[in-house]
Amino acid sequence: MGLGRATFEWLSDYNDTMENAVRLAAYKVALKNGYNKDEAASIAKNLTVNFNRKGQIGTQAGALYAFFNAGVQGTTRLIETLRGPAGNKIIAGGLLLGAMQAALLAMAGFDDEEPPEFVRERNIVIPLGKDENGKGKYLTFPMPLGYHVIPGTSRILTEWAMSGFKKTPERIADLTSMYLDAFNPIGNAGWSVQTIAPTF
Repeated sequence: MGLGRATFEWLSDYNDTMENAVRLAAYKVALKNGYNKDEAASIAKNLTVNFNRKGQIGTQAGALYAFFNAGVQGTTRLIETLRGPAGNKIIAGGLLLGAMQAALLAMAGFDDEEPPEFVRERNIVIPLGKDENGKGKYLTFPMPLGYHVIPGTSRILTEWAMSGFKKTPERIADLTSMYLDAFNPIGNAGWSVQTIAPTF
């Protein structure tokens, strides 16, 4: 029990150190580029989710749904990034990545259920062939939350096209679920009442 607690504390400290180092670097760069101290501090604080920023609705919704504020701010940050100068490149690269993912899995002989949709949705999957039992082996690399919907969209559409446009309702359900899971600030537990039920 003591080792587990020590490990988690170390990971928490490491995470805080890395986040603060990035914020400090952003602050210094902002100062170097002519921003005053208050403006530089604001830039550094708002690099990622600023948990101190919440309106009246955010405060009340946060009391009912865990991580509501983080969900709203994360989506806002994503939109700001995609509207910025690198947005078109991120979208084009993501769409290309998703189409390549679908093609790679098909060439490796993987079917629609291999790996499962929840794995393909959140990860870059590199097929490693099949084992002696015919089960697919693969490596996964997690994609950043929110951005994963860009390659996910093109992957699902490419899989749909390669299947001869079969299972259309299932593909629509996969797309809808992926978007709800990524951008619903009250959370998503699939097609269930749990999605809209407050966090207890």
